[in-house]
Amino acid sequence: MLQLENLTRHQEEIYKQIKHKKRIDIRAPAGAGKTFLALKAMFELLIVEDGSKAAYVTRNEALCLHVTK
Repeated sequence: MLQLENLTRHQEEIYKQIKHKKRIDIRAPAGAGKTFLALKAMFELLIVEDGSKAAYVTRNEALCLHVTK
């Protein structure tokens, strides 16, 4: 996941839909790129908007720890 740099065409379309929303819920089959898409959305928010906050919620503790590295 950390080696990925660009969104797929499908992810780019989804990203355009969620880009300006306050809350997003990303659900898709395993391997669809949910985590990569969520990270892009979070980083963009945190970099662009001063004083912004983001929360990443997952049922998988290992994935949560991986994302927060």
